[in-house]
Amino acid sequence: MNSFEDYSRIRFSRDGRILSIILKGTTPMNAVDGQMHHELSRVFIEAQDDPDSDLIILTGDGRAFCAGGDAA
Repeated sequence: MNSFEDYSRIRFSRDGRILSIILKGTTPMNAVDGQMHHELSRVFIEAQDDPDSDLIILTGDGRAFCAGGDAA
């Protein structure tokens, strides 16, 4: 899917028909900022229509999955 290239706070990895959606925040704990919130609001809608994926995994990059919202 070409739309997967339009993300700055989320990256993607594929292993066969398994698509990993990986949070890559601006902090080591992947706190959700405004940009990531916007991207999360559309990523699953786009991923569910991906004909090359049978399984979708959500994970985080770095030390933690997600520390919550970035209050800064």
